[in-house]
Amino acid sequence: LQGDWSSDVCSSDLAARMLEKINLENTSREVSPDEKAQIYVQIAELWFEEDDAVNAEKFINKAAHIIHLVKA
Repeated sequence: LQGDWSSDVCSSDLAARMLEKINLENTSREVSPDEKAQIYVQIAELWFEEDDAVNAEKFINKAAHIIHLVKA
């Protein structure tokens, strides 16, 4: 899930929408809180790049709910 999602090849809007579709809650693979928080923040950053604070805030809030589980 790493990479430059905001490159010229892929718009921030499209990248955010693609990342949103990843099911981080009910998967056969355990997704750590660190990974979830990183993805949520990445999606929020992409929405901020598109000047869409409403969608960005949704993912900032998701990250905020699990940030206490993230290992420093």
